[in-house]
Amino acid sequence: ALHREGDKVAKGEVLFEIDAQPARLRLAKAEALLRRAAARLKKAKGDEEAEADVAAARADVDEARYAVEAATVRSPLAGRVRTRSADVGTVV
Repeated sequence: ALHREGDKVAKGEVLFEIDAQPARLRLAKAEALLRRAAARLKKAKGDEEAEADVAAARADVDEARYAVEAATVRSPLAGRVRTRSADVGTVV
């Protein structure tokens, strides 16, 4: 754990991190699919289906980036760390 009960924390300070590797893998896959959709659109030149594929791929990339960022939990305010209600191995 990065902090223990009673530790002072500043706003925005990292409280804990969740394993982001699965999210990073999803992001890499989403970025690859976006590149592929963009290449198809370039060949299709104005095809609505190809444009929709690119839009969907961009949304998948955004969603995967969010999952990577969400793996780091930061303090929303300055204060002290209180008792944790979950430990390693607890499903939350």
